[in-house]
Amino acid sequence: MAQLARAESAVFAPHATSGVYALEWLKTPPARHSPSTMSETLAKIRFLKDLGAHTWAFDAIPIEKQRAYGQRIQARRPAKVRELKTPTRTIELVFFLRFTLLELTDAMLYQTGRRVSDFVRQAYNKTTTKQARSAVEYRQQLVEIKGLVDDTSRTAEERLADIGNLLVDLPPKPPASHAAGVREALTDDHHRIRNLLAPLLELEIASTSNNPAIRQLELISSLHDQGAMELPPDCNVPVSASWRDLVDGKDRKRALRAMEACAITGLRKGLRRGTVWISHSLSFRERDQLLIPPTQWESERDRYLSSLDLPTQADISLNRLTDHLKAGLAALDEAREAGHFMIDTNGVLHLSPLEATETDGRPTHPRDLLFKDIGNAQFADMILEMDALTNFSEVLLARKARDAHELISLYAALIAHGTELDAKGIAAMIPQLDAAHVSTAMRALEMPGRLRRANERVVEFQRAHPITELWGTGRQASSDSMSLDTSPHLFYVRADPRRRTHAVGIYTHVLDSTA
Repeated sequence: MAQLARAESAVFAPHATSGVYALEWLKTPPARHSPSTMSETLAKIRFLKDLGAHTWAFDAIPIEKQRAYGQRIQARRPAKVRELKTPTRTIELVFFLRFTLLELTDAMLYQTGRRVSDFVRQAYNKTTTKQARSAVEYRQQLVEIKGLVDDTSRTAEERLADIGNLLVDLPPKPPASHAAGVREALTDDHHRIRNLLAPLLELEIASTSNNPAIRQLELISSLHDQGAMELPPDCNVPVSASWRDLVDGKDRKRALRAMEACAITGLRKGLRRGTVWISHSLSFRERDQLLIPPTQWESERDRYLSSLDLPTQADISLNRLTDHLKAGLAALDEAREAGHFMIDTNGVLHLSPLEATETDGRPTHPRDLLFKDIGNAQFADMILEMDALTNFSEVLLARKARDAHELISLYAALIAHGTELDAKGIAAMIPQLDAAHVSTAMRALEMPGRLRRANERVVEFQRAHPITELWGTGRQASSDSMSLDTSPHLFYVRADPRRRTHAVGIYTHVLDSTA
């Protein structure tokens, strides 16, 4: 109880740097992955860990229920939170603090991953530029040597001496590969990597006892605490073979920098693979915590398998998949023989161009008549008219809107949640709004049950029209895969087989009860 009382007094106290209540400061979402943003995220994590939020164990409570309790605090101002009765306020506040710590830890790890990706990309560009410059210099040396060889006016001894002077700076070792050059560039970028490693050492990263990344972090942490600037010669911490030459080099200062670069890249890979985890994280928890608890799985295993229409033995399911794979490969071979696609000498698959099918012009006439009857309509007018007919805004706000400004903020929040735009982007499109108004309305939409009840009002209005009798019952749906262009640096990106661009596959599901 003393810990809970201390937590309540701390969140309702003014924050030292921001000037607002600590509760409002914790609600502020992180910005871009800049060093200042990461510092603020780490400060929030420290604040929550000082309150003991990382020690609160709620494993018996589903994570969705914890999120729901925490969102209630997210949608209220501190003054309204204080007005709640003690049991309700305590429960909601505890889950808010716990879930905020989980989300902030995830944000910190995501920001770290993006910073590491930036370091690797910049090192890649530096290496490419350096190799291009070396190629130009190498060619210039060859041209000068050829000029000396062709200069018959001088003696052979003089020309050999000049050639030797040209080759004085030639390195004894052959040029390193591009990947080795990237690792050397990362080693030279030790200031930023060391600043990025320092906050990660506070996150209580755990893993199996034999994980190299954890042992590297432990060694680096102890060396930093001792103020050491060199890697000990007798260091027996395992590193990958690609980093071994740099870690075992004679320059022990550079060896420590290489160890730090190896640790930060290995940690990013470990978090992605699930071999490294943090207990107070949402997406990077231990793998067993992300799965169904063993006791629940043993008692409800048959029910889960029945709901997923899966057999009790894995071999049965694998054999079924193998049969489908064999049938698919046979169909692929038939399509290749029929000339629907071809495979070149490099193993790249080329699809034949699609042929346009003949269209039936009869649906075009009713469509044109329908659009002519509707006329020109703006999206804002559609929202206003639908709200006037169904009053869905009253459901979303749990009351009638106070003024037009609050109503416009609510509509903007709906657009923000339905698109990839954030509050700032939406506010820039509507002159009379700012980002704070849109953010407040977006939090109101996150209250459990509100959005669903508002959707039900709109669906009931749609069902009142006779045309809906031609729709389905809502028990069937169709889905279609689409390619969304994205960055080639994402680990789940694939190459679109037709357009030869980097993309990810997304699926759009449509119920048969909607138009």
